[in-house]
Amino acid sequence: VDVRVKLLLTTLSIVLLTAGSRLEGFSAHSGLLPHFTYSFLHANVWHIAANLFVLWGVRQRMNVAVGYAIVVAASWMPMLADKPTVGMSGMLLAMFGIMWGKTGRWKEYLKAGMPVILIMMLIPNINGLLHLYCYILGFVFSFLRVKVS
Repeated sequence: VDVRVKLLLTTLSIVLLTAGSRLEGFSAHSGLLPHFTYSFLHANVWHIAANLFVLWGVRQRMNVAVGYAIVVAASWMPMLADKPTVGMSGMLLAMFGIMWGKTGRWKEYLKAGMPVILIMMLIPNINGLLHLYCYILGFVFSFLRVKVS
């Protein structure tokens, strides 16, 4: 991920967290806008810190635009969460899925991401299905793109 993109995502997330934004995460009952903004909203300082730590730790070149499109698409899929979903982790997992999809090594892809996602599914107030959807959609998109090219 380009440093300028990281700075933009970081700034947007921090501004929305500190400004007390009236924006909300998406849920089964939300309108259109939350599906496009939830990735930049965070529940608290620890939540944003964890997501930004992962974002800034990524050294490989990743496609943020496609990752963002995937999280927006995934937000329309069936969820088990009863609270609004916020956070950048879905986009990060989509980008990791894209990275693995380029390799086509699906066994390593499953070993790398699934334990983390399964653990996330056990933690209260984390939308594990969204993480799963994003990771899988990222892999499938990238894998098919490589096969078609």
